[in-house]
Amino acid sequence: MTHHIFVYGTLRRGGSRSIEDNFPPADFVSSGCITGELYDLGPYPGLLLQGNKPVVGEVYQIDDAVLELLDAYEGCNPSDPEHSEYQRLSITALLPNGTSVDCHVYEISKNLTLGRSVVHGGDWISYCESKEP
Repeated sequence: MTHHIFVYGTLRRGGSRSIEDNFPPADFVSSGCITGELYDLGPYPGLLLQGNKPVVGEVYQIDDAVLELLDAYEGCNPSDPEHSEYQRLSITALLPNGTSVDCHVYEISKNLTLGRSVVHGGDWISYCESKEP
């Protein structure tokens, strides 16, 4: 079975763990945008779907095997979401051409965002580039 996944942080092109390089076969579909709030957790971001700020990312098509690998990478146990770092949820991403696509996305546990900075602009890659000396 194939799935669409929306990635917004280190798994994006230019991120430290690009999905195409680290979880093949992942096929790029398009850049995209969802709404929520992005937090700086240090080496990676966390997304909360509450809020209405734009979050920039990319949509990929993946298979069941890659989805399972991503669950493990994200610390997501679908059968035990309360004890997982991230939960995999379904969202709709808006693509630049105006169409939308239903995707999976990983949302961080809310308690891990407490005291963390918001990534203004909702673009992890641009945010990281602006922090580099």
